[in-house]
Amino acid sequence: MSLAVEIAVQDLEGVRIALGEGADRVELCGALGVGGLTPSPGMIELAAALAAESGRPDFVNVLVRPRAGGFVYSGEEIEVVLRDIRQLRELGAGGVVVGVLDDRGRVDGETTAALRDAPVRCR
Repeated sequence: MSLAVEIAVQDLEGVRIALGEGADRVELCGALGVGGLTPSPGMIELAAALAAESGRPDFVNVLVRPRAGGFVYSGEEIEVVLRDIRQLRELGAGGVVVGVLDDRGRVDGETTAALRDAPVRCR
């Protein structure tokens, strides 16, 4: 059994390098210096196009994180995440990467499931 290799990148050069070095996918982020944030729509669209041109249309997974800091989010922040997820397929993302904790620092399974099941717009 071989393990999948996913590389966190924040720019198109990172996508090119990951494609060239045989990564299975990338986690496209903005602002890796603060732990990663949701990248801009333009960056997502260009990264997805680059991957598609290389014959890897599902190569780009996008980090959906509305702010730096912890992973305990308010209801409004979760709504931002849901809206971002709904638009990502339209921009060409192959998938999303999310992380949500509860007030005790444990994975918030209920919210994570809601994000996983969020409807997406299709191209």
